Amino acid sequence: MNIHSPLHRAAFLFVLEFVGFFIVTFNMRAVADLNYALTFATDILIAVIGFTSIKQIIDAKTRLEQGAYALGGALGGQAALWLSSHYFSS
Repeated sequence: MNIHSPLHRAAFLFVLEFVGFFIVTFNMRAVADLNYALTFATDILIAVIGFTSIKQIIDAKTRLEQGAYALGGALGGQAALWLSSHYFSS
């Protein structure tokens, strides 16, 4: 399996940004709920994902990779809104 093919890189970038936006959105809910432990944990994850994203997006050369990255972020935010609405409402 060639991890450097545009399709595999697009899938990786999609997942990376999905997770990144998921964590950022969940972090905002944790801050609003004054959940210090969860805010601390998600802050660290945001830094790790941000550093990894910067290193990976620099090498994105195709529109497929760029589009997958953007779509992953949008869907990750939506998924976190749905999950956090159940987590923080209980």
